[in-house]
Amino acid sequence: MDVVLQTPVRRRGDKTRQDIMDAALDLFEERGYASSTVPEIAERAGIATGTIYIYFKTKEALVNALYQYWRSDFSNIVYAGTELYTPGEEQITTVWQAMASYAERNRKGTSFLVLHRHAGYLDEESQRLESEIYTKSIDWVKWNIRKGVFGPQADHIAVGLVWGCLTGFLKFSMDLEGEEKQKSINAYGAAIWRALKPPC
Repeated sequence: MDVVLQTPVRRRGDKTRQDIMDAALDLFEERGYASSTVPEIAERAGIATGTIYIYFKTKEALVNALYQYWRSDFSNIVYAGTELYTPGEEQITTVWQAMASYAERNRKGTSFLVLHRHAGYLDEESQRLESEIYTKSIDWVKWNIRKGVFGPQADHIAVGLVWGCLTGFLKFSMDLEGEEKQKSINAYGAAIWRALKPPC
């Protein structure tokens, strides 16, 4: 099954706001959230510090906007048009390939989502979004267990396993090239399926 990936849509009227978010993402990736200041973000974006506060009241508001942007985009694109209720190995292959492809196309955004600790600053809307996506993932796992597509052990490990593989891919395989990178992607997908499939 082919998964068509899209890049985030940027409206013209949002250019300054998007420039701020891009600069913040760069700095958060380089130095971390706590070590990045609003003046530094403004300098990276090529604007006055005060301009940031026209769009975001605080640095915390900025990081939450960034989190919501990438969390929604990642989930929408990975799952958009993907038939999740197909034979088990095909499901895992489709979802995992979509996740890996998204990470390749959006390395900084995916690294921000996966490798950073967000709990200290997530606001109510970000927490609601995270809970909604997590619930959707758990519902998918439970449906597959009920249908016998996944083994009962998947109830406790599926979401963490897939997320852990994405972490490993970002840290250890992203800089591979061509065939070697694809071999790594395939190996992760096969490992996920072996862990989730019903016992023989």
